[in-house]
Amino acid sequence: MDLDSIMETRRKAVMESIQPIPIEKLEAMETQIFPYFEHHWREPFEEFLKENKGCTFYHASAGEGIQIVYCAAKDKGMWFVPKGGLGPLQPRGLQIMKEAVEKK
Repeated sequence: MDLDSIMETRRKAVMESIQPIPIEKLEAMETQIFPYFEHHWREPFEEFLKENKGCTFYHASAGEGIQIVYCAAKDKGMWFVPKGGLGPLQPRGLQIMKEAVEKK
């Protein structure tokens, strides 16, 4: 399967699953997001949540265990596989999330 097909499958999964998520629930999900307490992204993630307490966050599944957290106001997000890999959303992923939020 080529990258375009994979991204289209993930886009459809995001469109079907995207939901607003309260910041308190995101804070509670930290143990799922970060594979260990000292993970180098944990502190920046916590700071980002604190700095944007008044913003609406969204959570979606892209299939294959991939979860996405997105802040529309800042157009920033991250993907993660619970207790596995994680990383920032790249421009293509950000565009998919932006479109999903606009259609919500």
